[in-house]
Amino acid sequence: MRNKAIDIANVLMEEGDEEGHAISIATAQAKEWGGHHNHQIHKKLNA
Repeated sequence: MRNKAIDIANVLMEEGDEEGHAISIATAQAKEWGGHHNHQIHKKLNA
């Protein structure tokens, strides 16, 4: 999840966002992505 947040933050900063704002958005999006990703894995394991 950390790498995903870094990737997102880097893209946002390349597009002109300030570092603090990019990190905030990237962290939230990575957590959301991780939640969906973990749910899918858990669901497959129980299937």
